[in-house]
Amino acid sequence: MPSPTPCRRTSCATATWMGRMVGAKSSGELAWSIESMLNRVLDNTVTVEPVMLELISTVLSIYPQLVENFAARQSPTLELRPYIAVANALAKGEAVSAAQLPWTQTQPQTTTTQTTDVQPADSLLPDLTIQPAEQSEPNAMEDQEGLSIFVEEAEEHIDALHAFINSPDEHEEVPDHIIRALHTLRGSAAMSHVDSIYRLATTFEEEFKRLIRMHLPVSAAHIGFLEQFVQCVGTHLEALENGQILPLESYDLELIDQVSRFTGQESSDDSLDAQPAQAGIVSQLLSLELDELLDAEYELESRLTQPDLADYLSLLSEQSQQLHQATLSTPITVLKQLTQYLANVYYKIKDVPAAAIEAHHIDCLLNAHFALTEIFDALAASQKPVLDIQLIEELSDILAHDFNVACLDTVNAIEAELEPEAEPALESDAMVEAEAMVKATPESEATADVPLARPAAAAPVIDDQVDEELLEIFMEEAEELVNEIDQSFVAWQHNPSDIE
Repeated sequence: MPSPTPCRRTSCATATWMGRMVGAKSSGELAWSIESMLNRVLDNTVTVEPVMLELISTVLSIYPQLVENFAARQSPTLELRPYIAVANALAKGEAVSAAQLPWTQTQPQTTTTQTTDVQPADSLLPDLTIQPAEQSEPNAMEDQEGLSIFVEEAEEHIDALHAFINSPDEHEEVPDHIIRALHTLRGSAAMSHVDSIYRLATTFEEEFKRLIRMHLPVSAAHIGFLEQFVQCVGTHLEALENGQILPLESYDLELIDQVSRFTGQESSDDSLDAQPAQAGIVSQLLSLELDELLDAEYELESRLTQPDLADYLSLLSEQSQQLHQATLSTPITVLKQLTQYLANVYYKIKDVPAAAIEAHHIDCLLNAHFALTEIFDALAASQKPVLDIQLIEELSDILAHDFNVACLDTVNAIEAELEPEAEPALESDAMVEAEAMVKATPESEATADVPLARPAAAAPVIDDQVDEELLEIFMEEAEELVNEIDQSFVAWQHNPSDIE
């Protein structure tokens, strides 16, 4: 698993999920496209190209303006979709012509709408505020080869949606491949400048992401909407094959309106009936005092050599228990599972000397903290979080490990280092603690079940609304991230081969 770079990919990821969380969707989607492109570089799917450096440099130059627009509660003054389209194409390894680069245009594309980009973090209405600039409206028919590829790929996604609709199984949750189909259809339609399909796919992607975010099943009404969606998109694809681009027809607009009204109605019902713990888990995380736990991904190895290791591990034990307690009222199974294992592991090793903690134990804990970050990243992006079963098995191995032998070896090593004296030397604090741990744990209990995480103080009620304090945090983070990314990019620009 490649290590994400702190000031490049991770900064883009932070800008993405924090932007989405506070309602800065436009800048969040732009950051996500850059993050996705850099992820493909990190996993060696694509190589660094000069146009990537140009794109990142240009985005860095316009991002402060986006932050200013958001601070003033204004919609972005620049049209961002061309930049996102270039990033998506580069992430796929596709060639990008000079005509597709928005920064080479003599007149920068600007948005024509005046609606604000500031929305509640859990806004359920489709984000349709960004429209192509009328003065530079691209013509999809000019690129016949690209259009043919789009139609072919779109038909594959429509086939996947057909199979989902006709599946006899009950859909307790939105399958990953359905979200991917809608998301890819939306993105490729934007790249191919087929605005009608882009608008339709945007509406449905936002609605199905809402189901994931609220942990709701796919209802019969959604299946009905999806059937109409497949028919509408099929009509537009057939027209494209015949050399025509249809605008949004009346039945298209009616479908978008039906989904929007259905979303609004369910949102009103959810606000009355649903427990607040089912939403806003990322906001909950920010409200808890978990600084050491969240930073352990980067600090754990160095802290193992510090004299205050016992205090540090005890703090991680307390914070992991607190986080686990906060997740118990949510239906996010993978998060509850991971936090429970983290809490139990830290509870077991909190009094273990550093010499008794083996290297593969440390690697496992670092992977667990990275997985925790990935889960919250997915939740903030309204995506389904996943957890590797192998990681759970490795954490289970730590829980089953007998640290008593290692603790005895540590005691013997300390005794061997002591200089002989006429009178018996006083036992050191480390020896006393290590011996006490060995004596306190009978051999018969060496493989006994480790007690579950101890109850912590009740977690505060999760708030799924963005408050002013959270907005202030986002603005501060955004300014810092822009500076960090800028500095890191300058260094990378001089040495593009350094992707780590």
